[in-house]
Amino acid sequence: MHRIIKISSEHKKHTELHEELESAKKKVVIGGIYSHYKHPENTYKVLRLGFLEADDSICVIYEATYDRELIFVRPLKSWLEVVDWNDKKISRFKLI
Repeated sequence: MHRIIKISSEHKKHTELHEELESAKKKVVIGGIYSHYKHPENTYKVLRLGFLEADDSICVIYEATYDRELIFVRPLKSWLEVVDWNDKKISRFKLI
């Protein structure tokens, strides 16, 4: 059985994408080294920001400094989240 998926062809204008990138650059340091709250001994370097093509959401593209073959993409919203960890509210990623 095949499902029919409706795909929107409406994307943001390039000017809007550039504005969002500039705003995101104020929140994430490109080239910055970050630690993740679960394993602060493992660090990650932000390579750049990009867009998820499916919905134009901004994503952080980053690599593990301990294994440069590991490249990750995470939505900016998730990157900036504050999480509950050991009864404390802390940032998911912390610039070091």
